[in-house]
Order: sequence, then structure tokens, then C-alpha cells
Amino acid sequence: MNTLNYNNKRVTPSKVICIGRNYVEHIKELNNEVPNAMVIFNKPNSAITDTLYYMSEDTRFEGEICFLVEGAKITAVGFGLDLTKADLQNKMKSKGLPWERAKAFDRSAVLSEFIPFNDDLASLRFELYINAKLIQFANYELMIYKPKEILQEIESFMRVEDGDIIMSGTPKGVGNYKKGDLFLAKIYSKSELLLQKSGSFKSKREIPLHQIKNYIAINSKLSSAGQPSEIQLQELAAEGVEVIINLGLLDPNYCLESEAELVDALGLEYYHIPVDFQDPKREDLQHFFFLMDTIYEKKICVHCAANKRVSVFIALYAEHKFGLTSQRADAFIQQVWHPNEIWNSFIRQARQELESLYS
Repeated sequence: MNTLNYNNKRVTPSKVICIGRNYVEHIKELNNEVPNAMVIFNKPNSAITDTLYYMSEDTRFEGEICFLVEGAKITAVGFGLDLTKADLQNKMKSKGLPWERAKAFDRSAVLSEFIPFNDDLASLRFELYINAKLIQFANYELMIYKPKEILQEIESFMRVEDGDIIMSGTPKGVGNYKKGDLFLAKIYSKSELLLQKSGSFKSKREIPLHQIKNYIAINSKLSSAGQPSEIQLQELAAEGVEVIINLGLLDPNYCLESEAELVDALGLEYYHIPVDFQDPKREDLQHFFFLMDTIYEKKICVHCAANKRVSVFIALYAEHKFGLTSQRADAFIQQVWHPNEIWNSFIRQARQELESLYS
């Protein structure tokens, strides 16, 4: 479970409770309607981080005053960035669907440390600077719903655990960010600076590509891998990958739910050739060969659950397309696994039939 720093100790929030559309000018800048009731949504514990990661070009930052709750009371204040995949959120909203994919993804709640605060909540304000330019400003008076009213409304239908965080909404000034941007957040009580956060708010890479299961960079244009996570797909896109090919089955135990939608939201091409691990077919390999011939000049990542299917298909393609010897092809496969009898039989048969695959 992810933790945050509160009064020099580590706290594990069960959730982050977010308030949407709590500033009139922000509602106007996104062309939203003023809600008749408080807009509330949650981010899970897995969303919590203290570092701003680069996600994608359409990811939007939203600076917010945040509160930590203990004993059904607000006891501490901090700063947070609510990261939002704007394009995906717009798609979800247009279809009347929930926002979780756009709001509740891993590392989407970027939180500072929290400091005890027992003074007047009405004295609070924050400033957010990006590259030394003031981008967002908010104070208590600009909030439509005030902190105590927010907590009361949340508790009317949902239990708030000790350590849970409330993100109180963002003012106008939200926007996209890019790698290398330097964020500086300040929270004041009247004129007193309570908290200043910078440095770790610099964007940086999330998860190195080599941490994708059985990831292999074959050359500058082609890589193979096991199942990437949502964030790892974002990393692949950031590395310039243009095409994702999935050879795995749509098994919830091994696949990423709605991968096609996620890849589409990143602006990449997506192709799915479901290969049954227990019964690979000649037609699957033929489909793969034709697809690779069509898109080979693009930057491609081919994956399945654990890179086993992929290693065989790519090795056989390299034999046929580039004259790779069977010994070198076998060595490539064995970087990932030693095929079982089903796959050894498939490989032997495929090699015998390679000349007919395009006939």
C-alpha cells in the first residue's frame, strides 16, 4: 500500500476523495455546467505518489488544497495534483460513463507531505508555479463548497477512515505539462507560508521498459514483451512506439482489460491476433507475417502474456524474412523460455511450411 508523510510519520490512506467543479472559474474554463450538488469521486490508494510522472501529452494537472482526516475531523493540510487524462475523460463523459480510467489510474494523486493544522480553514490559500510562472491560485473564499461542508457531505454516504485524504477541487489554470517542467507549490495561512513543495514534482520516467515482463529490445524499431501495464503502455508511447500487437487471449487473469481502448487513447495503432497457447495455429502465424510486412517500417512492440508466443512468432518471421538461421532463432526464443512439446511441434511444422505461408 502507498503511504504519505504526515507530521514526520508514514500514513496509509485507504482512498483519496476528490471534489469536482468546486471553483466557478474552473467550471467555465472547461465549459462544464455548474452542478446542482457536490461532485464527488474517489482515487484508490494505488493512485498515491509523491512524484509527478509523465503520463501522456493529454494528461492534465489540477492543483488542489488537500486535507487529511482523523477522528472524523480535518487535522492536516497538504498540496496535491489531480492528474487527469483529458481526452479519455471527455470520451467517457460523452458516453455517460464513469471517469475512473481518466482520474483513478496509478500515480494520479500527486501529494506533498501533510502538516498539522488546527487554525481557521478560511485562512488557507495556495499558489502553483510551473517553471517560475504563477499558473494557479485559490483560496477558501473561491470554493463553492467549504472544507467542513465537504467532509459532512462525504460522511453522509461513505465512511472516511483515519488518514484518508480529501482533494478539495481545482481553480482555473489547469493544463498539460511536459517532461522537465518544474512545479513549485506553496500553501499559506494568511501571510504565513505553511508548506512549500518542489523538486520531486519534476516529471520523470515511471517504470523503465526493462521492467516489463520479459521485455526485449530487438532493434531500434522492434521490441517484444509480456503483458505491459497501463503505465508501461504510456512509457512505450513516450519512447515512440507506434504500433502495439497483442498475441495473447482476452483472459482476465493475464491480460489488461480494455487494452484496445487504452492504446487508442494514446494515439497508437492496435492489432490483436489471439493465439491459443495450448493450440497455436498456422493461420495465426500467417496473419502475423502479413501484418508485420504491412507495418514493418513503424516502431512496433509485440506482446502476449509472458512473451512466449511472441518470441516464437518473431523468430520464425526473422527466419523467413531475413534469413536468420534456425540456431540463432532458437537462441532468441530461449532468452524467454524453452518451448514445450506443443510449441516445438508447431515450430517444426512452421519451418517445413515457411515457403508456403505467402502462397
